[in-house]
Amino acid sequence: MIDSWGVRRFLLLAYGGAWLVMTPLWLSGFERADGAEEAGLGAQVSIALMMLTPALAAILVLSRDHRPRELPRLLGMTRPRPGSCVLAFLATLALSVASLALATMAGVYEPDLSGFSVLSFFAVNAAGFVLSLPLFLGEELGWQGYLLPRLLPLGYWRALLLMGAIWGLWHLPTVLLGGQFPGHPAWLTVPAVLAGGCLIGVYIGWLRLRTGSVWPTVVAHSVVSDVGPRLTGTLAGRGHVVDPLQTGLLGWTGWLVLGGFAAALAVSRGATRPV
Repeated sequence: MIDSWGVRRFLLLAYGGAWLVMTPLWLSGFERADGAEEAGLGAQVSIALMMLTPALAAILVLSRDHRPRELPRLLGMTRPRPGSCVLAFLATLALSVASLALATMAGVYEPDLSGFSVLSFFAVNAAGFVLSLPLFLGEELGWQGYLLPRLLPLGYWRALLLMGAIWGLWHLPTVLLGGQFPGHPAWLTVPAVLAGGCLIGVYIGWLRLRTGSVWPTVVAHSVVSDVGPRLTGTLAGRGHVVDPLQTGLLGWTGWLVLGGFAAALAVSRGATRPV
């Protein structure tokens, strides 16, 4: 049976907190209209604070009935099996690369591999990846640590899809400002973030339930939202402006890749069992 009162309180705090910390950005008139446009310091601070609101919401809800020392266990901060985080990183990166390959074949992405070095790419971006992990932990403690396990009474697939939909719509304060899909109207970006949220949510939620820990989901989320887009931008040919709605795991080419993963997961015996 779902703890409906706890879930409602969590969603109120997570959604309300997200809109609250993004209010200054809305009042400033900020809007990202071009994929090549970088967010300023104010936007980065607001987004960083927004990413921490799910964790804060989960902690506030759980603290009412549990002691502080119980919270790490209740939020899935358990030690995963050796290599789980590495496998999560590599698997998510492979899905990202597959989406780029599909986008290239579809003619919506123009890569330029001349002079590209895998080692150089990761050396340059390693620090940014590590520094971003606490922010992604802020999201995952709320969504995968608190909410997903409490939706499981609905059934495995219903819980994953609902979790993904809730997670996707939580991004509306940034989506409506052009954050994820710059230059596109809301009637297109809102369904897009909902579709992407459901499909990415299935994959990341599967990692959470398969490993029993939020740590692999933090790593996977960082690849989806940070490493993957950086790789996409690095590989893009000179003069080619990347459209996230068509390229990467957030775009329709990524939906096809993630949809294939979800289909394979649905027919694989034992794929949903914890290890």
